[in-house]
Formats: sequence, C-alpha cells, structure tokens
Amino acid sequence: MKVLLKEGAKLLPLIKKIIKREKKLLRWVLLFLILLIALPFLSDRFLIEVPTYGGEINEIKIGKRPQFINPILAVSQSDRDLLPLIYTPLLERNSEGLIVPAAASLEISKDQKEYFLDLIPGIYFSNDEELKADDIIFTIEKIQDPSLNSPYYSNWLDVKVEKINDYKVKITLPEEYEQFKNILTNLYIMPRSAWTGIQPSEFPYNSLNIHPIGSGPYVISKIVRDPNSAKIRKYELVKNENYYKDKVFIDNLNIYFFDNYEKYQKSLLFSDRKSLKAISAPDIYKMGELGSEKSFLEKKIYKIKNPKVFGIFLGKNYNKNLSDISLREVIAHSIDRKKIVNEVLRGYAQEADNIFPIILSEGINNGESEVDEKGGKNRKKEEKLKNYFLDDGGYLINQRTKKAVSLKIATLKGEEFEKVAQEIQSDLRKIGINTEITLYEEGDLINNLIRGREFEILIYGYQVDLDPDFYYLFHSSQVSDPGINIAGINDKKVDELLLELRKKMEDEERLEKMKKLNDLILKDYSFIPLYQPDYIYLTDARIRNFQRELVNSPEERFVDIDKWYTESKKILPPLSSD
Repeated sequence: MKVLLKEGAKLLPLIKKIIKREKKLLRWVLLFLILLIALPFLSDRFLIEVPTYGGEINEIKIGKRPQFINPILAVSQSDRDLLPLIYTPLLERNSEGLIVPAAASLEISKDQKEYFLDLIPGIYFSNDEELKADDIIFTIEKIQDPSLNSPYYSNWLDVKVEKINDYKVKITLPEEYEQFKNILTNLYIMPRSAWTGIQPSEFPYNSLNIHPIGSGPYVISKIVRDPNSAKIRKYELVKNENYYKDKVFIDNLNIYFFDNYEKYQKSLLFSDRKSLKAISAPDIYKMGELGSEKSFLEKKIYKIKNPKVFGIFLGKNYNKNLSDISLREVIAHSIDRKKIVNEVLRGYAQEADNIFPIILSEGINNGESEVDEKGGKNRKKEEKLKNYFLDDGGYLINQRTKKAVSLKIATLKGEEFEKVAQEIQSDLRKIGINTEITLYEEGDLINNLIRGREFEILIYGYQVDLDPDFYYLFHSSQVSDPGINIAGINDKKVDELLLELRKKMEDEERLEKMKKLNDLILKDYSFIPLYQPDYIYLTDARIRNFQRELVNSPEERFVDIDKWYTESKKILPPLSSD
C-alpha cells in the first residue's frame, strides 16, 4: 500500500501537467471554434468583394438574325448589337452620356470644322494587324462610296479625311456641325488589310460580314447554325486576350437567336435557372413569363432612358379636315398620355410633352398649353371649332360638307402599337371622331404611306442622339421624300433655329433656342408627342456592375462590358497611403 501511495505521489505532478496541457488545448479548440463561427461575420465587415475572371453570359435575341456585322453596312439592331463587342470605336459615351476618348483622343479647331483624331498605339485586330490611320480612312471612304449603299452615307457627305501620320487623322467638315461628335461616336473601325481587294459589289456577300475581324473586347470563336434551315442559332464569343483596355472579366458571351418568344420559352435555355441570361428589349406584355422563377434564380430589370420619342403625325396635306389647325389642336388635347404610359405601356415609358428627349428637356414644354391631370394638355383659352359641330349622336360634323369626321389610324404591327392605337381611338371617340385602325409591317408602312405622305393619323416614332439634331426631322427642305420631315413643318423661323442649333454655343443659349424650336413645332399641331419608351434590359441579378442609366441606342449597353463580372472573391482592403 505504501508503495502504491509512493508511486501515486510520483505520478501526481505528471497528471496535473497533463490536465493543464489538456485545458490549454481545450482553450485553443474553443477559440478556433469561436473564430470559425465568427469568420463569416468578420469577413463581411472587414473584407471587400472584388471581381475576378471567369463566368458566362447568354444574351437572348428574338427575331432578326445579324446579316452585316460590319460598321459600313450594319442596318438592323441585331447587326448593331454586335459592333461594340467585336470592333473598337474612336470615341464612346460614358455612363453619364458624355462623349469621351476610346481608341482615339479628339481635338477640334477653333472654327469647329477640323477634327483631329490621335490613335492610341498598340491596338490590334484579331488578325494581328495594328489599328492605324489607314484603317480609319478606309472605313470612312467605304461609307462614302455610293455604290455600297451604306446607311451612314449621308453623315459623311462632303467630309474630307486625310492621314497626318500612322496614328493621326484629320477630318474636315464643309461647315460647322456641333453634333458631328455623335457621328464619330458611332464609328467603329474595320481592318483595311482584311477587306482590301474586295470589290464593292462583293461587300454584302463576303463571309467577313458574318465572321468579322475586329479589335473589340470579344472575338467570335464559333457560329452554330440550325441543321435544317441553316439559320444562325448562336454566336459563341470569347474574350479578346489582346484587347487594348484591361482584360474583360467574363470569359464567354453566347448570343442566342430565336424566331419568337414561344420558341425561346420551349427551349432548354429558358428553363435552365443556373445559366446567366440577359434579354434586350423584351416584350413588356411578356415580362412576367420571361422573368419568372422558371427561368431566373433572381432577375433584375433595368429601365434605361434613351432619346426615342413616339407620337402622332397628322396628315394635314392629305386630309382636308386635318388642314384645319383648330381640329388638329383639339385632337392634340384629347389624348390621355398618363393612361397610355401607366396602363397601356405598364409604366415602361415617360409622358412626352415636347419634341426633345427627357434627359435633355427639363423645363421644356409648349408655352401655349399646360399639362392636365390626365397627362393631356389643356388650352389656356376655351377651345372652339368654328367649322364643326356635334350632332345629336355625339359625332363631329364638318359644317361645310355636312359629313361626320372619320379618320384612319396607321401604325406598326405589334401589341404595343395596337394597344396605343386603341387608346387613341377611344380618346377621339369621346370628342366625336370615329377612327379605323390599320397595322402595317414597317417596310409597308414606310413605302406605302410615309414616303408619299399618304396618312391621316400616323402613330410612329423617331430616335435622335443624346445631343439631338432635328434638321432632317423638321427642316422645310426635308418635307418631300426622300426627306423625313413627315410632319410637313414648313416654317422659316424653324429652319433658322435648326441651323443655329448645329453650331457651338453656350449651354444657356442652346437651351433657349431649343425652347423656341419646341414651341414653334408644337404650335403647328402636325406632330403630337405622346411618350418616350424606356429601353428595357432584363438580366440575371448575378451579372454585376452593369452601370448604364441611359443609352444613346441599345447597343451602347455593351460599351462597359469590360467592367461586368459574374465571379468575385473577398480580400482585405488595400492599406491607405495616408
């Protein structure tokens, strides 16, 4: 027994030492567990998220396939959508709508007629040729070639371009034109080396229109066609590793084409919630289905301002009743814009009470009228129609002809335009005017009605630049086809203002002249602005850092694509240099 006690006494310090060591180990284990539990909270507080490389986006396009991914011939929106992905512009618009350098910087002479472009050295096309002055000159000269029928031909009439050196170009205008910067912003540069030797007659049929060579953020890696119809089903784009800006974050961009929304909704892509999708300008009446939980884990809808205006053009030279300005005025004041925007267009537009885009027109409206609670306009004086009266049935009768006023409404095919036309039809019936609605394909509408100015009520729109030039829309020289002054405005004061607004001036002076122009055009009541539609971009919420609150045209959504990302990581913030 004594021996055991003696041996136990010897072991006691060892046992105490083990217990002490185990307690210390237990404390470390507990501390580790506490840190493990607290780590997510600490990371959210102290770490920052930064984009990283990787990921894939699937852009959905409904309708027309691209035919000319070519800065000289691009006509459709499908064509233009691919330009900023494949090519490099000389100038571009930032997220605030301001024109800034892209591939080149810009200097303008004091007389505003000479534009000097200085290229950034080291920009390469995907065929490894460097982008130089010769490529700029080649692109412009091809646009100026009448045999190519470029849709941008009129922008470059009588414009001279010359090479100063390999990286500098001089452009000379025949006269001062402040809005010429808009034209340069929409100019994407083609590789001269790839197109040299191709005759103008061969341009529209060359494979480079479908499989282009550019210097933009992406290059086309594969074109997938339908095995039965040979229609393009998908473009597979990969990032351009030689892009002159910082490398883009998103590795792959797939552009899918579907004939209609029904085919898209039956596709595997629609129901693949894991894939990151984006839909440009979706049908506002299908938004619930397209953005449903069947297709998106989480969606985001961008309502983006853009300089597009829809309104009513009245054929005052085609219909004798409409030649009476008092009738045109009554029609203008009868339209319920607020209802059109909020109910017909479901809030995806803004009311328009002037000819200018909303983003530039704060405070501009027609000084002769005030907007009423319905969104229409009330005259300050009582409205009177001297040559008309309402009969017992509530129909508006022309006193001279003793016939009821009946007008034809023409607009484009499509649910949006049909619903807008029906709302206008309802508004006009309230003032005694019966109408008949006819819907047209765009080509038929232009060729059969607009070119000959053979319409009575035309619901149609126009798009200008963020810094607008209304010369072609309202100058008297454009009244007849091929001019596009379909409102038939023929006013010397309007002509003078349109020319003055093409010159450089202080912002306050420009705003004052814009107000005068607006008043003169709206007082004629040949054009009645209705609404300015939002450009809608429906995307997966996991597509991050889309920054556009306004675009000059839809393809500008891709100008900042080098900043988009889908993958990210968390890091410690950089140490301050202070």
